[in-house]
Amino acid sequence: MKEGKAHITLLDKDLKPITLTSQALSLTAGEKGSAKKLEVTKSENDFVATLPAGMDYWCIFQLKEKSDAKAITFRIHYNAI
Repeated sequence: MKEGKAHITLLDKDLKPITLTSQALSLTAGEKGSAKKLEVTKSENDFVATLPAGMDYWCIFQLKEKSDAKAITFRIHYNAI
């Protein structure tokens, strides 16, 4: 995380960043009861989202390889304490 922004990079089997083409990511984050869907922007090699205020909450990611593909959901516990 840099300057309150999460940078999410997808890696290939050799742990090299892949070029983002048709992939899409949605992110919901925030403290329990006040979680919100965040705006995610896409650059050549990563997704970027501004995280909400707070020190301890869950981030729920939904990644699609292509727009018509089924989403892969994963959760990360953000704890800055």
